[in-house]
Amino acid sequence: MAKKQPKKRKVAAKKPKLAANKELTVGALSAKDQARINCKHVLEALHAETGGMGGDVAAARVQAYCNDPINATATEFAFVGSLILKRWYIDPEKPNAAERAGLWQEVRTRMQRPLSPVPGGWDGNSDVFLVQAMAEETP
Repeated sequence: MAKKQPKKRKVAAKKPKLAANKELTVGALSAKDQARINCKHVLEALHAETGGMGGDVAAARVQAYCNDPINATATEFAFVGSLILKRWYIDPEKPNAAERAGLWQEVRTRMQRPLSPVPGGWDGNSDVFLVQAMAEETP
């Protein structure tokens, strides 16, 4: 009896060029790829709101990740996702409620999700992955 060959993932003929602040357009994305793109959206929203890239030490890695999130290594994905929001907001009391609201709406817009009230439970000690997860799970 012949074994069935596993289905191969279809790949677009041309791979889109990624750069910060540019929209990624591809066909159906895998859950893994979508998570990486959503992480990019959070990082770019933080940049749009603060003008920063996560501090001097992280800036080059954040920029490289945003330029090509799908092909970034798992280590880089974990690194940028674990950065806490205080890296973008110098004042330890930030982000305040107004800044969280601005960031939340920016993330939701970039993810092409409907605007929604800002959820509670996050502050400057929260990481990028938490903001990403809340934005993905909020209807």
